[in-house]
Amino acid sequence: MPEGWHGTRAILAAGLACLLAGAAPAVAQSGCYPGLPCPGQNSDENAGPRLPPALPPVPQAPQSAPRASLLVDRLAVGTWAIGGVSNCGVTRKLYALSAGGDIVTWRNGEGKTFVERVLESSEARLVTRTVSGSSAGKTWTYIELGPARIRVVPDRSSAFIIERCR
Repeated sequence: MPEGWHGTRAILAAGLACLLAGAAPAVAQSGCYPGLPCPGQNSDENAGPRLPPALPPVPQAPQSAPRASLLVDRLAVGTWAIGGVSNCGVTRKLYALSAGGDIVTWRNGEGKTFVERVLESSEARLVTRTVSGSSAGKTWTYIELGPARIRVVPDRSSAFIIERCR
C-alpha cells in the first residue's frame, strides 16, 4: 500500500461511520467529525479527544422600531417654492435644501446659498439660525403642516408657507 494510506483509510472509515449514523447533513452540529467517534459510538480504535458539540445560535437582540424621519430629512427631498406650488417656475422663489451634520444649506433657483445651523430638530419641527451674510443670527422655525407643506416663521419677520414642487 502507498505510504500514508493507513491514515487516510482510518479517516474514510470514520467518515463512513458518521454517514451511517446519519450525521452527514449536520456534521458540525452533531459533533461527528472524521477521525473521531460519532456521538454514542464507543469505538476504541477511534478513541481520541472529542470535540464539543456546536454551540446553540446566539440570540439576536430584538429589532427596534424604525426611527421616524426628522423634518430636516424630509425638507432635503425635492424642491420647495415660497408661497405654494404656483411659484415652482419662479427661480427666486424656488429652494432646495441639503443637510449635513448640524448645518443645512438652502440654495435658490438663482444659485444663491443660505447656510443655517440646526438648533432643534424633531419629526415635525426644525429650528435653525443663519450663520453668515446679512441675515446672520436670524432664527428660523419650520413647522410641518402636511407632507408637502411647511410654515416658516423667521424671527423679526412675517411667517410664510413653502410647498414641495411636484
